[in-house]
Amino acid sequence: EVTYELAPRGKEVLLTIVHTRVQGRDATASVMAGWDVHTGILADILNGAEPRLLWRTHTKLEQEYGATL
Repeated sequence: EVTYELAPRGKEVLLTIVHTRVQGRDATASVMAGWDVHTGILADILNGAEPRLLWRTHTKLEQEYGATL
């Protein structure tokens, strides 16, 4: 289950994503990394930057999130 909220922040918009019903440490780390990389790619595109590489970035973030959970 995923909910999204958009809120104005001056000239920018804050996107809040809440993803519930994720079970297990590994699944949680993977979901966190997935949202991080996908929203990062969106931000890259909106800012006119070269989008980061999806799977390379996801793998790195998944390991980082997994280590902190």
